[in-house]
Amino acid sequence: MKIVFLDIDGVLNSDLWERTLDEDKRKRLENHFDPKCVALLNKVLAQTNAKIVLTSTWRLNHSLVQMNDIFRSVGVQADIVDFTPDLKSQGKLL
Repeated sequence: MKIVFLDIDGVLNSDLWERTLDEDKRKRLENHFDPKCVALLNKVLAQTNAKIVLTSTWRLNHSLVQMNDIFRSVGVQADIVDFTPDLKSQGKLL
């Protein structure tokens, strides 16, 4: 199985993208995704048939179901299959 270990901030959005949003749009999570970046991710996923494992800190504040709902709402055409573990909260970080 092919896996894309995916971050969100700086990969599916950027400071430049965020600056195009007015204050009201910034309040909605769905608006934090640059459609051009989502399209590129979809292209990679379609060409490789890879699955997504989320490495982003977004995984610390949202469940897998919530993140999949967000991804679907912004047009990501694959499900997140898992999150990387949070070693800090498990006391395993040096």
